[in-house]
Amino acid sequence: MGIAHTFREWSGQNQSVLAISGQYCRGLQEAEIRELLSKNVVLLNGDAVSTLVQMGLGPLVGVKRADWLASDSGVPSYEQVTDGCTYAGLREGRLTAQALTGDYLKIEHTGDVSVHTEVRNPSGETTGPGMAVVGKRLVLLPYGRSTGYLGLRHPVRQALVQSLLSDLARERCPVFLENTANIAVYAYDLGERRALLLANASNDDYDELRIGGIGSITENAMEISSEGTRALGRDLQHEGNRLVLKTGLRRFAVKALVFD
Repeated sequence: MGIAHTFREWSGQNQSVLAISGQYCRGLQEAEIRELLSKNVVLLNGDAVSTLVQMGLGPLVGVKRADWLASDSGVPSYEQVTDGCTYAGLREGRLTAQALTGDYLKIEHTGDVSVHTEVRNPSGETTGPGMAVVGKRLVLLPYGRSTGYLGLRHPVRQALVQSLLSDLARERCPVFLENTANIAVYAYDLGERRALLLANASNDDYDELRIGGIGSITENAMEISSEGTRALGRDLQHEGNRLVLKTGLRRFAVKALVFD
């Protein structure tokens, strides 16, 4: 999804941005699960939601009932943006709910839920809700039971996830790159300095990169790459709440940005 992240065990995080997948919650006490979900912005995939439902904790994530539908059944065909917003330059964008997304978890919601997409069958009829936000802090991505998720890296879905995290987490939002599913971004707090490491694992050159979730930074920024170290100056520009790196990133290349 082009979002900076790291793996960690639950240790009482508060006011953080977290992602949960699979059976992780089975290793926690119920009190820990309640604390995790109530004090943080959390992204949960279908496996994590299904696990909570099986544990009798579905209401914690706004779920009354959840049933799996196989991706190859033809029932979940595509996902339609229904919140009226434009993502990745597309209004009312459509994205696959079938090809390399994993099985679809059809959810019956309860409580304070905002649904942003709708999953439909090949005839355009509604199968069930797609991505949703619960309680203004939980983001549900209703797919799972798969070993491959390339379909989830669709530019529209990437933009939607990043937009939701920006709105919900605000200044706590992790660093992310727009429309660059194959570039990994790593963020480091170095005390008086901050650093970003960008690694392009694709065969595509990027002329420029748009960076979000960076927060407030100074104008002093250095770029470190195979071509050497240099001050970025006007090659790093503010556009609204985004930073635009005009030097881009070549295929199979790595570079670091250091902010004083």
